[in-house]
Amino acid sequence: MLLIGQLQELYSCLLLLLDGLVEEIIKHIFWNENHLVPINPVYSTNKSGEAHKPIFSSQVEIKGEIFTGQEAKSKKHAEMSAAKVAYKFLDQKKRV
Repeated sequence: MLLIGQLQELYSCLLLLLDGLVEEIIKHIFWNENHLVPINPVYSTNKSGEAHKPIFSSQVEIKGEIFTGQEAKSKKHAEMSAAKVAYKFLDQKKRV
């Protein structure tokens, strides 16, 4: 049986893996769609709230378009949320 610490470590690793995959998928969409060198998303993250309970909000800019994610309890989660919004938009745009 896994201990709580091991589960938290596994969860953190899975989040990092998912974050990397979302960024790679975004780059892949631009590579296939435009036949360009993959671009790097540019993130902008703001921190608000109390010091012991911060709230992060993040935006990602891709080819001049800005995508805003949901607020989150960590910077990484906020950036992942923005990346997911960008991915969904770009994926839908690609299908049209």
